[in-house]
Amino acid sequence: MYKLKRVIMQNLPEHQAPVTLDRLVQNVHDDLQDLGIWESREFFERSLQELKREQDLVIFSNGNVIATRKGLLNYE
Repeated sequence: MYKLKRVIMQNLPEHQAPVTLDRLVQNVHDDLQDLGIWESREFFERSLQELKREQDLVIFSNGNVIATRKGLLNYE
């Protein structure tokens, strides 16, 4: 799960600009498929919720996602 969380965080802009959840899913899926390790959307969503719970990212009600400073430092 750590690898997936790292890929999620690497797909969020360092300057903390928002990314839509759909775009994030697509980018992470593409990266993991290239590596041959895409598990499932459910596994992705569990990892995303764990990152949210750990306060490494924020998911807004409008579907935008941003990395927190803590998250960027944890996964650099």
